[in-house]
Amino acid sequence: MDNISKVFGRNLRQIRTNKGLTLEQIEKITDITAFQIGRYERGIASANSRTIVKLCKGLGVSPNKLFKRLI
Repeated sequence: MDNISKVFGRNLRQIRTNKGLTLEQIEKITDITAFQIGRYERGIASANSRTIVKLCKGLGVSPNKLFKRLI
């Protein structure tokens, strides 16, 4: 079973790319650095609840979309 960071990261990258957004564009929308978003997408960093809320608002998705393989 995949760990939560890897599932979150895969879903985050898929949602972002499906919307045609670059890391730099998401950085501007969420005020989270492109470097840190890249770390989330690679599954090497875990996002806290505030960060998850920022990403959900910026991407226009529910948290369920970011964790869809776990729920």
